[in-house]
Amino acid sequence: MDDPCYTDPSVEGCRSFRRGHMDIVADRDSLCAAMDFMVGCTLSHECTNGTTNANSTYCKPWSLVGDLCLDMPGMDGCEAWNALCGKGVANVTVVDMCKDPAPVPDVLTTMDAKDAVVAICTAEPTLDGCATCDFTLPGYSICKDYLTTLSLLCQEVPENENCSGLRDMCGGEGVTQAFPDLCTFL
Repeated sequence: MDDPCYTDPSVEGCRSFRRGHMDIVADRDSLCAAMDFMVGCTLSHECTNGTTNANSTYCKPWSLVGDLCLDMPGMDGCEAWNALCGKGVANVTVVDMCKDPAPVPDVLTTMDAKDAVVAICTAEPTLDGCATCDFTLPGYSICKDYLTTLSLLCQEVPENENCSGLRDMCGGEGVTQAFPDLCTFL
């Protein structure tokens, strides 16, 4: 991260700056190795293993790193994204790759997904989606994959108010087409 664009992404010369593909993939992989249950990791898995439109802009590694770093910006692996595109510079950055490929609009945070799953399963514990989690475990270890679990629950009870965050995320332009398995409840 020696390039001056990491220090001041508002400089006009940074407009065409590109972080190397392998560095981006390494960022994504290190984030998901640390906390594979994060929403951005589920999106990444969908891009490589699911019935997702893998050619979608939301499946590009930089978009996925953005999803992860908007969710948990303090994690190792977010340094470059935060420096170029993060909340601290979002209003001043000129770096084109912050907008193309951009993160999923209204991407759900892992904490919001977890809270929605817990709320739905507390109110309706017999739903099939609740069986994918172990509510006796502490912290984030309750579910292996909060986003997929929330999607399953919202397919069962689409009118539930706790589905609003996922509904907002899936309502973004091109998101349902990119992630049909996760957004089928709409």
